[in-house]
Amino acid sequence: MTEEGLQAIILLAEGDMRKCLNVLQSAHMAYDEVNKTNVYLCTGEPIPEDIRSIFTSLLNEPIAKAYRFIYKLTQEKGMALIDVLTPLVALLAGVDLSAPTPKLPLRGTLRP
Repeated sequence: MTEEGLQAIILLAEGDMRKCLNVLQSAHMAYDEVNKTNVYLCTGEPIPEDIRSIFTSLLNEPIAKAYRFIYKLTQEKGMALIDVLTPLVALLAGVDLSAPTPKLPLRGTLRP
């Protein structure tokens, strides 16, 4: 078992020792090595790197491009919308959004 695998189990178990043992046992039975990727694959939870890439895409890409990226990723990895939204909200809760943001020009988009 790798250190990252152990940390993933602890994070996913949310303080529940029974869940921790069940995830450990499931990952051990399903894969030769209990590492971070295998723990997330075993539980069906999205890998944190995927959630961060979705978050980055939403912040930095035009909405149509971000939507295509998210759609493709969720289809390839078999993730449901709720599987993405729950950790995405948790990630967003930890982000400092108090910094001023540049205002986008709205010329031609609104009528007086």
